[in-house]
Amino acid sequence: EVNGHVWTSPDDYIIEIAEVPEGLAQADPEHADQYLANADEYIGKVDDLLVTNADCMLAVRGMSVLVIDETLPSFCEWLGLEYEMVETDHEQSALSAGDNADIIDWMNTNGVSVIFVSADSDTAIADAIASESGATVYVMNTCMTGEVTSDAYLEQMYSEVSQMYRLG
Repeated sequence: EVNGHVWTSPDDYIIEIAEVPEGLAQADPEHADQYLANADEYIGKVDDLLVTNADCMLAVRGMSVLVIDETLPSFCEWLGLEYEMVETDHEQSALSAGDNADIIDWMNTNGVSVIFVSADSDTAIADAIASESGATVYVMNTCMTGEVTSDAYLEQMYSEVSQMYRLG
């Protein structure tokens, strides 16, 4: 099964951006050059995000985190983070005591002190695990919600990557 939240990895997001002008050009050949130029310009902005934050990405590479949201694995993979994902049904506000114990045991065994949860998810599970394990919860905005502006993705990703500086 492929996780459809690939835009949380800027590398994968660039692939998506590059494919859009092709479809637009087929639908509107008269403006094909403009679509390509716009995509190239925007890809340049995403590339700047990668270059600007390369040192941060290196600092966190290999770190282990607990992830409580299916939108975050692509982000973790992009950063080179090792992660264990807790699957929830988005309606669930708690795990069983046994599940919590297993997760905390895994965290202790693997030296994990960081929990990622999506901003549009309930943080109750992450907060409960953090209170028992001493881990720090990082609430990540995965661009699923929020303002729709031309630079919303870039602004949000700069914000998310800046949180990684605190990890490294």
